[in-house]
Order: sequence, then structure tokens, then C-alpha cells
Amino acid sequence: MQPSPCSPCSLWQAASGAVAGLVAITPAAGNVGIPGAFVIGIAAGLVCLWGVSGLKKMLGADDSLDVFGVHAVGGILGALLTGVFNSPSLGGRASRSTG
Repeated sequence: MQPSPCSPCSLWQAASGAVAGLVAITPAAGNVGIPGAFVIGIAAGLVCLWGVSGLKKMLGADDSLDVFGVHAVGGILGALLTGVFNSPSLGGRASRSTG
């Protein structure tokens, strides 16, 4: 049974949150600036919390280690937010042709 989001987190939940942030920033690692990486990490923590607690129940998944909720949901979020925070106006390094 998962504790409610309002209860104090366990060490397992804290580790899952850290992994969620790392999974989400991996697609954007060389393309976004520090503010974008911070926003992606915070968003990943919140969205992956929903993936672990809400989405797993909706799908009826038997995922005792929360792998899908953290890796799949966090990876998809990171891939989508890479396009948002890749913009130079947001501190990113949008690809520029050199020639």
C-alpha cells in the first residue's frame, strides 16, 4: 500500500524521486540550461509521483519497484520538455547550422 502524498516520504520514495529527475533530464542533458534542468527535474518528481500512485492503479499494473511510473513517465516527460527548454530564450542551446 502506497502512503498518501501528504505523509512523510520513505527512503524508497526519495530515491525514486531522485531517479525520476535523472531519467527526465537525460534526454535534455546537453541542450538545456540550468533553469530548464531545474524545472524539468521538479516537474518529473511531481509527474512521476502521479505515475507511481495514480497511473499504476488506473492500469492495474503489478509494478512493485515502480519502474514504469518512474522510467517511462519520466522519460516521456523529459523528451517532451527538451523541446520546450531547448530554446535559447530559455537558456537552451538550440541547434544552429554552421556554414
